[in-house]
Amino acid sequence: MKNLFGVPFWICDNFLSDRTYQKLIGDIHLDLLNDYQNPGVNCSCKTSIHQEHNINYPLNEIGEEYKKFTLELGLTEHSYEIHAFWWNFYEQNTGQELHTHLGSIERRNEFAGVIFLDGCEETDLIFMNPSSQNLYFIDKQLYRKTEEQSFYYEQWVYQPKNNQLIIFPCTLQHYVSTHKCLEPRMTIAFNIRIETK
Repeated sequence: MKNLFGVPFWICDNFLSDRTYQKLIGDIHLDLLNDYQNPGVNCSCKTSIHQEHNINYPLNEIGEEYKKFTLELGLTEHSYEIHAFWWNFYEQNTGQELHTHLGSIERRNEFAGVIFLDGCEETDLIFMNPSSQNLYFIDKQLYRKTEEQSFYYEQWVYQPKNNQLIIFPCTLQHYVSTHKCLEPRMTIAFNIRIETK
């Protein structure tokens, strides 16, 4: 993976305490009773994006992980905003189409994040290789299918774990493959904007 993206991912397993984890799942189930209409975004799952919802998202926990991530990146201390939280609830045969988390020109995001809550280990999150447009002429049979050689492939399949956080560059195109399980898949997504003076 380190050879595929200019900025590495930040991955934190067992991200939330059991109490916070269970409360988030319960709160999303309660919020589902509001029967949100599909907001017209690129997904077939139930989602709270662009809609009013009442979830107490784990802002402090994400902030702590973001600080560790930027320290590893070598970024100097800076102001940032973790914002635009929404949940996604995937039932069988739903998914999410290709998209990024860029935001608007005036209020552009630098990073995006996902908290994988429940039912996530059977459905992949797939990232497109930003360099692959120049590699179509290469015979893919020439390369070993290992992480070290992954920069020769058009996409990278990420297999999440329940109660895991990832943070990644908001410019990366990604999508959620069709959820095949009867058990619902629940995630929380958010964006991170670096504040500049």
